[in-house]
Amino acid sequence: MIRYSGGTYVNTTFVASGTKQDLANNIETALLAAGFTTVSGSGTTNLLMQSAATPFPHQMRFRFKAQNTSVTVSIENVSGSIAGTNTTTGGVSLTPRAGNTWRVVANKYQFVIFVVGEPSVLGEFVFGCVPFVPTFLTATYVGILLGSKAGDNDASTYTTWRTNLISGSNYGSFQVVWDATKYDYNVAGNPGIWGAAHCKRWIQVPGSLHRGSHA
Repeated sequence: MIRYSGGTYVNTTFVASGTKQDLANNIETALLAAGFTTVSGSGTTNLLMQSAATPFPHQMRFRFKAQNTSVTVSIENVSGSIAGTNTTTGGVSLTPRAGNTWRVVANKYQFVIFVVGEPSVLGEFVFGCVPFVPTFLTATYVGILLGSKAGDNDASTYTTWRTNLISGSNYGSFQVVWDATKYDYNVAGNPGIWGAAHCKRWIQVPGSLHRGSHA
């Protein structure tokens, strides 16, 4: 977890009942405790949550929406004018399996949500963040979302989430917002490989994320 100064750090678990509503409710509770705010859809399966604003300032929203068999996560800017795909075939899908123990590690700018002990199972992790941006770069909006399943019917094999963060291949599902541009990766007809490149650049810049400090 990238550590920033100030705010609350959440590291909590919950046992899933197997319903999409239960999964969304538990995620909302954990992110609220970390410093996110609920924009709309509290207690529903179309939940929209917003990060805190960084000093730059950058701020993003994350939508958790029920699809056929999953809660699918997507990213969007504060106004909603730039929004990642959230359908049965696009976005980052989380599968609510009864009895799974989920862990949420979060602060007010970022979160990792995953099933304990099953790092490579489809539909069992998502990472979202408003990253540290070096002062020599400027962007109106910046945000990253990645996971291991792109839509309800995705049956591909990907790397584990820890490897996914640093590897250069075998991506799962990515959404990246940079300035006024949205990139979707693993969405039919929109491979958005440059979005994956942007995401990897942010995660792999040595020290920039780890030494960054958001108040």
